[in-house]
Order: sequence, then C-alpha cells, then structure tokens
Amino acid sequence: MKQKNSFMYIYIVFIIIFNKIQICFCQSNDENFNNDNIGKFVLELYDLDDSLISKYNLHYNYTTYYFNEYDELKLLANIKYGIICSEDDINKERETLIFWNISTYSQFTGSAIILNVFPIWYNQQKKNNKYFCMRFDSVGWYDNGYADICDDEHKYPCPDIIVLGTTQLARRYHNNETINLNKYIRNYLKKTGISFESKFTKYAYYDYNVNNNWLAVPLAIDFRIFKFNSTTFDHCINNRYDLKYPPPRSNSWERNYKETWTWEKVLEYSKIITECTGYPGLKLLNNYYEDMNFLINFCQSLNIPFFTEDSDLNIKKCGLRKPEYIKKLSILKELVGNHYVEKWFNETDIENWMNSPYPDSFKDLKKITYNDTTILDDSFINGLYYANLYSFTHADEIKYSYYPGSSSLLGSGLVITKKSKYPDELFEFFEILIDEKYPVYSGINPSVTPIDNIYGNECMNINVDKKENCNSLLGNDGIFPYYYINNNTTEIVYLKHISIESDRGISIDHYNISNSLNSELFSNIQNFNFKCDNHLSFEYKTIIINSKFKIEIPINSKEKLILKSMADVEKGNIEHDNELKCEIYSHTFKTAKPISFPYNNFMEIKNLEIQSPTTLFFAHLYYNYYRTYKKEKATFEDLIDEFCDIVDDALLPYCENTKNINFTLGNCNDATQKMPITFLNCKVENNGSFQNSISCPYLPNRNYKGIIIESSGLIFLIIELILIILVIFYQKERCINVSGLKFLIMLIISCILINLSTFFWIGKFKTYKCIAKIWLMILGITGYIISYSIKSRIIVMVYRNKNFKTFNFKKKVYLSYGFFFMFQIILLTLWTFTQKGIESADMYIRNVGYIKYAKCSTKNIELIDFMFFIDYVLLLLSIRISYLGRNIPDEFNDSKKIHITSLISIFQLISCNLAVNFSIDNTIIFALIIFFMGLISFININIFITPKILVALDLINNMSQQTSVLIVNNSNTNFNQQ
Repeated sequence: MKQKNSFMYIYIVFIIIFNKIQICFCQSNDENFNNDNIGKFVLELYDLDDSLISKYNLHYNYTTYYFNEYDELKLLANIKYGIICSEDDINKERETLIFWNISTYSQFTGSAIILNVFPIWYNQQKKNNKYFCMRFDSVGWYDNGYADICDDEHKYPCPDIIVLGTTQLARRYHNNETINLNKYIRNYLKKTGISFESKFTKYAYYDYNVNNNWLAVPLAIDFRIFKFNSTTFDHCINNRYDLKYPPPRSNSWERNYKETWTWEKVLEYSKIITECTGYPGLKLLNNYYEDMNFLINFCQSLNIPFFTEDSDLNIKKCGLRKPEYIKKLSILKELVGNHYVEKWFNETDIENWMNSPYPDSFKDLKKITYNDTTILDDSFINGLYYANLYSFTHADEIKYSYYPGSSSLLGSGLVITKKSKYPDELFEFFEILIDEKYPVYSGINPSVTPIDNIYGNECMNINVDKKENCNSLLGNDGIFPYYYINNNTTEIVYLKHISIESDRGISIDHYNISNSLNSELFSNIQNFNFKCDNHLSFEYKTIIINSKFKIEIPINSKEKLILKSMADVEKGNIEHDNELKCEIYSHTFKTAKPISFPYNNFMEIKNLEIQSPTTLFFAHLYYNYYRTYKKEKATFEDLIDEFCDIVDDALLPYCENTKNINFTLGNCNDATQKMPITFLNCKVENNGSFQNSISCPYLPNRNYKGIIIESSGLIFLIIELILIILVIFYQKERCINVSGLKFLIMLIISCILINLSTFFWIGKFKTYKCIAKIWLMILGITGYIISYSIKSRIIVMVYRNKNFKTFNFKKKVYLSYGFFFMFQIILLTLWTFTQKGIESADMYIRNVGYIKYAKCSTKNIELIDFMFFIDYVLLLLSIRISYLGRNIPDEFNDSKKIHITSLISIFQLISCNLAVNFSIDNTIIFALIIFFMGLISFININIFITPKILVALDLINNMSQQTSVLIVNNSNTNFNQQ
C-alpha cells in the first residue's frame, strides 16, 4: 500500500514539473515571438478640425489576430481620422499611408476592423527596413467615389488606398486615378499557385474587371435580402387577412416556392398589410440610391434586361422599351401609385417639381433628392422590407425570408491610387487581408466573403462542414419521419438512417415511402442509398444538409427535394435563429447577380445614381403625375420612355473616355457655314475639348457669300447676253463691223462660259457640277485668250505690213490658235473619263481623328495643271504681241485695249488656277476668288464692246474721229478705211 502511494506521489510530482516546464517553454516561445513582432501600437484619433481627441495604446494578440482593445474600438464615434503607428516609431522618421474608408464620421466600425491587419503587415515591412504608419480616414461612400484627389495645384488630398463600391470602380480608373492590378495578380499566382479568377466568386470577374484589367481586390459582398415584421403578420392573420409568413418561415408554401413567392405576391401582401395597418406594407430604401438598385433587381427577377448593348456602337442602353416588358413593369404602377410602399422623396423637391413648368428637354429635369430621415431610419418596419446585409435591425419580431426572384449582387473593393509611392507594399497589405488564416476578411462580411467557401462573421461556425453536420443529423440508426410541403399540403415520408463506409446516409425503399401522398416524387430514387457529402449530386447519390434539421435530396439531375426532420417540431425549433438566417443568406447569394449582369462593370452605371432617373420615375407613379417632357398627358408607357431617355443619356460615356468614337455630320447651316457633329457613342462636356461642329466642305448657295456670287454672276450673265444680242442686231453698224463680228461674239461667249462656271463652284458637290465647272472655266478662259490674241496679232501684222497675204495669214492664225483650243478639249475629255467627279477625302476633327467627306475629285490634277500651263503660254504670247503694238497710233485703238485686257487677264487666269487648287477652309478668300473670276471677265468684255454698243445706239458719237483696221479678203493688199 505504501509503495502504491509513493508511486502516485512521484507521478503527481512528475506531471507538475512537466507542466511547469511546458509553461515556461511556451512563455519563452511567446516572448521570442513578440521580440520579432511588434505587439504594441499607438492609435491617435482626430476630430473634424484636425485636433487630437484621444490616444490609445493598443496591444496586438498574435493568437486571435485582433487587438485586445478591438471591442472598444468598434464603439468609437465622431472620428474624422485615426493614425496608427508602432509604439517604437513614434519619434522616428516614417511614411504615413492614407486609407480612405467607407466609415462615416459618426461610426468608426468599418475602420476599426481593418486596423487589425496593420500589425502583421507592419512587421512584414519592418523586415525590409521599411517603417510605416497608416491613417484611416472616415470619408464615406460618396467622397470615396467622387471627391477630387491628388491634385497639387488645388491641394486635394491624395490617399494611397480607397474602398470603392463596385459601381464606382470604373469611374476612378477611367479618370486615371487608380492603377490596374494585373501585374500584382500575376505575381500572386506565382507566389501561391492560385489565380484570382479561381479564388473569388464567379461574379468577381464581372464586378472588378474592366477590359481585362483587374481594378481592385474584392473586399466585401453585399446583396439584397428580404425581411418582414412577424408581429404585423400575426396581427393581420388574426384579423382574418389572407397572409402567411414568407418562405421559409411558413411550412404552407409549395415545394417549388419560386413559382409562388414572386413580386406579384409581394404586391398582394403589401396591399393587404397597408389595408390592415393603415401604413405602407413595403419599405424599399434604407440608404441612398437603393431605389435604382431595387428597380434593376426587380427587372432581373422578371427576366427583363435593364441594360442592353448596341454592339455596333459598343454602348449600353435602356432595355425596358419593349411592350412586353412594359406590361410586366406595370406591377410598379399599382405598388407605388397606391402608396403600398413607404415614400422616400424630399417633399420640398416634389413641391417645386409639380408646381414648376415641365421642361421641354429631359436634360433640364430637376433631380429629386431623398428624405434623409426616412431612408436612414430603419427603426420602424411595418411589413415587408427590402434590405441589404448591413442594415442593422435586431428586433426579435424582424424575421428573414427568401428573396422573390434573384437578388442584386453588389460589393466593394480596395484600389491603389495612381500617385501612391508604395503600390508594391500596399498590395502586400491586401494579400494579408484576404489570407484565410486571418479572421479580418470574414469579420468584414456578415454572410459570405468574396472568396468561395469562406463565410462571414455571422455564419462562420454554421457552415464549417456540411458533410460533418449531415453526419451528425443522421447519426442515430433507425427509421425517422421527415416532412415537406407540396401543393399547400404537408406530407410525411419515412427515411432509414444508415452507415455508408465511414459516413452516414439514408436508404430510400418502396416500403418507406409507400404512405407518402406523392410517392411519384421518389420514383427515380427508390431502392437507392444516399450518403452525406459537401455537394449535392444525383449521379453520385450524395445529399447535403440544408440547415440544422433539413436535408436536400436530388430526385433527378435537375430537381431536388428539401426534407425537414420532425425533430425540429419536437424541440420547438420553429423560431427564427442564426442558422436559418445563414441558410437564407446562402440561398439568396447563390441566385444573386451583379447589377451590370450579363455585362462586365462599366463606369457609366454610376451616372444613374448621379442623374437619379429612378427617383423621378417613382415620383411620377407615387404622386400620379403623368406628364413628361414630350407629352402633357402621358401614359405609363410614356413615363417608361422618358425614363429610358434619361438612362440612355446617363449610360452614354464621355468622349474623353471613348477610344473609337462614332459620329455623324448634320446638314450644313447656310448662315454659319457649319455642320453639326452628332456623337453616336459618346457625349462631350462643355469644356471645349471636343468640337461640336466643323466647317462645311463647300460654300453654301444660301450663305451671304454664295448669294453675292450667284447674284453678281446672274447680273453679269444677263448683261453679257444683252451685249451679244445687241452685237448681232447692230452687226452692220460701222463701229461693230470694223471691229470684227466673229471676234466680238467669240469674246462674249468665252466670258459667258467663265461666268457660268462660277455657279458650279458653290453649293454641294455633285458629279456633274465638279466636271462642268472645269469644262466651262477652261474653255472660257482659253477661248477668251485666243479671241483677243488673234485680234492682236492681225492688227500688229497689218500695221507693220510684213510679207503678208491677208487670206493665208488669217487662215494660219485661226488654225494655229484653233489647234490649241481643240487640244484643250481633248485634254478635258481625257480628264473627264479618268476620274469619277466625286471622291472621298479626310478632314481632321480635334481629339477625334479624321472623317471622310465628299469633294470634287482631284485625280489627274496634273492634266488640269497642264491645261493651265497652255493658257499661261497663250497669255504670255498675247502680252508679247500686244506689247509689239505699243507704238501703234491711237487710230488702231483695239491694239491698246488688247494690251490692257491681256495684262488684266493675268489676274483672271491666276484666279481660275487658284479656284482649282485652293482649299475651301477660308471661305472668304475662296468666295473672293470665284467672284473675281466673273468680275474680271465682265470688265474685259466691257472694255471692248460697251463703247461700240453705245456708239451704235447713238449714245456717244466719237467714232467718226477714229480709225480702225479693215481687212478685205479678196484683195492682196491691205488699206486703212476711214
């Protein structure tokens, strides 16, 4: 006996010594750990006026990975920003990085939890001899997304990290304020062997990726959920109203509740609750812009595409205009119009809106703001409640239910700003934050995290292992009753709990289900065994646990049946609990879609919040104000049309952010000579960076310059026609006859051709005009030069009387000049058949690029230049010949006139040449060129002909004192005739 007691004594002493050694060893390890990793930090908190409020000494627990003071930090309020540093660095030189969080001044909770990442990251950087502090600013959603940042000129703040909502990411990125994270994500794959696409949920790519650029690291998930006030439901049910708790709170819903718990049922319940209580039966808003999220989600639930895409223009548009969609949306007319939904409008804005003249353009519509008191107060929920995950309603009577249809999936992410000096270090901060071994990521999210199979803080312990929980539920052998709802009837089926290898399962045989009213549901699974697993599969015969007392059984490859154990009835477990809430979370999350679905994130979606067309649309319905900018008496369809017009404009990106800009040109404005530019796939800001019009590529007929040219050309033409008539009529008059009838007629016709060509130089380009103006101009100017060149040469040669036989000489002169005229016609013909008249040309538009426009063809312009070269040669010969006759006596007056007109014709020929080669950019100069073409020819013709006509009409009488040259064809001599 003594030996036994001695042995026990020695054993107890050994155990005590061993435990002491172990404790000392652990303490030693803990001390060594703390020696390598700083555990003491200082948090300084500041007020709105940047004055220090308080200072906290924090102690980090490397076992829980939370500060020991975390519970106290969560309760902090009225904090503008807080700066956390290592206690050792207070008096050292270090960098302070700025973190813009969504926390508001009144609540520091959102920043408090992320503080717990800082010590791990700090110690990681310390090993690289980098010492940082971090400043957490309570900025809020709006300023995070829209406040100006990183502008030294205006002294805007420059954060390093910003938390942005998924609808805000693209805007900051397109404004060149944040970086894409592709490089870091590739490195993450190399370091961990895990790709971002596989790590995060299936919709992360839609929300956080734009044009294959990762913009952010997913931080939090948010989706819309449904709640209801059970006290209100009980009250109305007791007063014989046809209500029942929404699924899964009531067992009276059919097996496929999705076909019965719909938005039509929500409308019905909202109406009933409103009639029962006298208060609206549905609350929609608990935050800003929730009406837009609700409407998009409502459309998704009804399979109405809120967004459509024009693939040709690559822009998003409103998708609600189709009659069948409008018919589905008419449910909103009753829901909102009959005030079954709690209003959220600013009454002052509503009063001003309804009492002001309705604008003629949707761009002039006033924005209706929110009633802050109503939307931010969720203390009173009368009936149904469209809520988000972060709405804090903890009253016992507020229960969770399934969502009717599919919910909206939203969230937030972490971005690094463009001007941050430490992007590499900041991404390492992100890596720690999303590391599964640290609890912060789950702590931020209530239900699920953006990482697959990592649950939020409310559901972490419930969803640890479905297989393990299933095994626990089926742990006892035997036959047990389960029930399910089918066609509003509760049906019972008996299942046998069995062991399958190392797991538990159920056996389904004919005997067990023969008493079921709908045994045909089990026809495909009779005489099969199903075992517990983490995934449901008909093929592999696996079942999963749905909640504490529910199992899901696949009845075919597409359908499943949820059976609930009668044990929950025995234990009275029909009240709302955290387990059921997490089941609802999981169920809702599985069917939720991003609001941009099926498209990737795009920055214009945020414009819907800014322009707020949804609030205006609901205001129309709530106040039965059926008027639009198009119609004074509008219908529901007209309200949808106005709404879609605003949405289309909001979704239209700014041209500054558009790579391939599509646009059209309007008709030329005759007064301004401008063609308006209509951008088809973008819009411009009024900052002058983009042109809103370009100069017309032609001179309009109805512009004042075109009117002057046409009017003067018409006057010149009329006078010239009168002159040719008078010349022919008075051809026998001596003053006409001695001047040469053919010469005068040829001179007038040449001038008429030049004047006719001026009409074709203005107005829109057309093929016949482009060809005709060149023909008329070349033939006119060539004929004109040839006419007085022949006249000049004959006068000079006759006066000098050099070896000259009249007839042969005249024939030679006419043939030589006629050859040039015919050669011009040949060249014109060749030119005409080698070009199309109209061709496409490029015009540059600032910040846009080049646009194609039609203009007269310049193909084979060398031929035209050659024709002008011929005319220049003829003109120089004419000037030379007329110069030889400079000493001819005054009696030979035509020679001097020819010399004068030859010199004047230099300007006319230059004008014609410039008209062909001059750009029309400066229309004033171009108009002057065309005008002088006609004017010079008109002046020249009047120098020759008008005096002779005046003599013929006896308006002047000075010809008797003059002499002219008369050549007699049938004589071999020439003589002067008085």
